[in-house]
Formats: sequence, structure tokens, C-alpha cells
Amino acid sequence: MYLYYKYRPKGFWWELSKPYLDLVKVQLPGNIYGRKVSHMSHRADVLRLQLLLEKGGIYMDMDIITLKDFGPLLRHEFVMGQEGMNAEIGLCNAVLISRPNSVFVRRWLNAYRTFDEREWSYHSVVLPHEIAKDFPEEIEVVHHRAFFWPLWNEQGMHILFEEDDYDFASNYAVHLWEQASYERYLKNVTVDYIRNCSSNFCRAARRFLGPDL
Repeated sequence: MYLYYKYRPKGFWWELSKPYLDLVKVQLPGNIYGRKVSHMSHRADVLRLQLLLEKGGIYMDMDIITLKDFGPLLRHEFVMGQEGMNAEIGLCNAVLISRPNSVFVRRWLNAYRTFDEREWSYHSVVLPHEIAKDFPEEIEVVHHRAFFWPLWNEQGMHILFEEDDYDFASNYAVHLWEQASYERYLKNVTVDYIRNCSSNFCRAARRFLGPDL
């Protein structure tokens, strides 16, 4: 597993993770097609597409918990998941599955010629949905529960961190939506909390603790 980073993480969870990672330090792109890309999130959006175009593979944000084998999805050239029922928000780029030199990724990157950093999620979430509707043969779109349910809204946060009966059967993974959940839920998570809490989040995370923690 490769971790591409600009700034090296640190802390308790990082030390536990390092033995499982191949670390690759990168320079984040500052522009694309002559258009300035200044926000860290937008720069990461561009970098993941550039790397997938070159190398292929499975990209995941650091706040993704995998729940079952992605094997059935690997027969497709490119895969994204709906964000919201029927992709009402778009296609989320926090999980991407791609073969090298994907036609869809190339088309998506080329569409960054119109990038405007004032539009927060247009090129990362809305635009791939629009491209997918025009070129459905180039992408496999999986249902909203595959990677990105529960959502980042108040209802989704409550389901994920305060309820205990969500059925993960349809999920390949679950997104913790760190920007929405960190201060309220994730900031002070400990091993003991994960081991003893009954929330849906803890149920998903507990399987990774192992006997030595």
C-alpha cells in the first residue's frame, strides 16, 4: 500500500500504520492547464488523477474504512461511487478504482481546463457525474451505499457515530467524512473507545485493532 504525502503525518495512529505502508513524498501540483490550483484539497484532487492515469490502482482517502473485498469491481476499467441517493450530489472522488491510462480519467483531467478554484467541489464531484452521463461506457458507477453511505450530513453523522444498528452489507467501504466528523467524534478516538463502544463506526473499525492493542 502506497501513501503519497506532502507533509509526513505523526502521532499514535501513524506509528501503528507505518509498517504497512510504502511512503512516497510528492510535490503537489500548483496549476493545471495554466489555471492556478492553490487549496490543498484541490491540489490533491489533481494529483490522484495524474497518478491513476500513470499507474492505475485503487485510490482511497485516509478516512476510508474498507469492509469487504473490492475484487468484483476490478474487472472494470474505472469505478466511482454515487454520493447521495441516485448521485444527487455527484460522484465522490474519495474512492477511485482505475486501470492505467483510463479513458475516463484522461477525459476528466482534460476537463480541468475550465477549473475555477472558487467552485469547491464542482470538478471533483459534480463534473465526473456529468461526464459519466455522457460517456457511460467508460465508467462503472456503483450505488450510493457502496462507499459513501452514511453521508456527511447531520443524519449521516448520527447514524455513523451514535447509532449501532446500521447494516453494512451493501458497503464495500465506509467514509468517515473527516472534515465533518473530526472535531465532534474522531479527535479523541482511542483504542479503548473503539474496542468498547457499540456505535456503527466502532463496529466497522474494531476488526482492524488486532490482539496486540
